[in-house]
Amino acid sequence: MKRESIRWAVCLLLFPSANAFAQETRPAPANPVRPISLLAAPAAEGSTAIKPDSMSENGSGIAIKAETPSPVFPDSLMRNYEVEIFQNVLKLASLANFKYPEMLASAKAGDVNSIFKLLDFQRVADGVDALNHSVTCLELIPVVGDAPFGAAVARCSPKLKKLILERLMLAQARTKKTFLRQSLTNWAPITWAHLNGLPVPDETPQPAPGTELQPAGQSQGTNPGINITPAPTKRQ
Repeated sequence: MKRESIRWAVCLLLFPSANAFAQETRPAPANPVRPISLLAAPAAEGSTAIKPDSMSENGSGIAIKAETPSPVFPDSLMRNYEVEIFQNVLKLASLANFKYPEMLASAKAGDVNSIFKLLDFQRVADGVDALNHSVTCLELIPVVGDAPFGAAVARCSPKLKKLILERLMLAQARTKKTFLRQSLTNWAPITWAHLNGLPVPDETPQPAPGTELQPAGQSQGTNPGINITPAPTKRQ
């Protein structure tokens, strides 16, 4: 009896060690559970993620990207911008009973009908006067915006569109504003599409007439942005 009691005591002492050894030699599970890290945890749907420096935060705390539309031409080029008109063209318009300065001022305010009438005046002008009038029309586009000018072009007949396109191309070589010599597809895509019968691209917001494009030092009571070139002594 005493010997059996000693045997049970030895078994009780060895049982914890055997159990620990069995746990150490047990194979690891196929998909071990990894510890969860708060830093590496992905953002849950609907939660706010950490935003980079280029992101800003709206009122609800959701990260949004700040996008500021840029003008077609930089302010350094549009500062003191003036649409050039020519003395001989004014004389021709007077003979044709066409109120050229008033029509130009109305067109600069964004009136599509006035822009169309200036474009339709291409049928009256001829020779050098036609090219000079085309320079005025070309320089008018950045002031009124591509979309309103293109809307006026859309009202022209196919024959008149072809004439306007040819003369605008020639006007780009005559204008003193060299930055307007870039392809119209770059800075007036809507006008270019209407002139060539192409699909019209999406319209982009244009600066309102008389704001960013208004020449410095001019009052609203005058006709800003009009520069009359005197007639040359000899026809060129």
